[in-house]
Amino acid sequence: MFFFFSHVPTTPMETSLYRMSRALAEFQAIHRSVTVEMVNVFLMVALDEGQRSIDYSRKTGLSQSTISRYLLDLSQYRRQLTEDSDTGRQEGHGLIWSEVDPQELRAKRYFLTPRGKAIRDRVVGLLEGSKSISGPAKSVLSLTR
Repeated sequence: MFFFFSHVPTTPMETSLYRMSRALAEFQAIHRSVTVEMVNVFLMVALDEGQRSIDYSRKTGLSQSTISRYLLDLSQYRRQLTEDSDTGRQEGHGLIWSEVDPQELRAKRYFLTPRGKAIRDRVVGLLEGSKSISGPAKSVLSLTR
């Protein structure tokens, strides 16, 4: 994982920035394609599970097509990013899952997977200071999807 700090923080500001760096590193370790906007969509799902893509679109200010792409990438399958793939689907990040909305069968509602919940909990622990920030990060990426 990549970190911005090469020393143990000594001031409250350094500690806060270091924690943020560690939290971002947790997401970057998932895959190099994970962007800040994708992290924001993940956080929206973590804050309010069970919403539709249009609801997350309104909360983030991103277009519904952008939200849909990020939700797909964060789920079990992600969109085809290269023309080499025969299937049109590649393995996704496995952080969220969806189910059909019983009131609107064309819509889906989104929830965190156990892996997504583990990453959410790890990041919250890092930011709150309940997880140690010294030493190398212990990634939760090895969790089963």
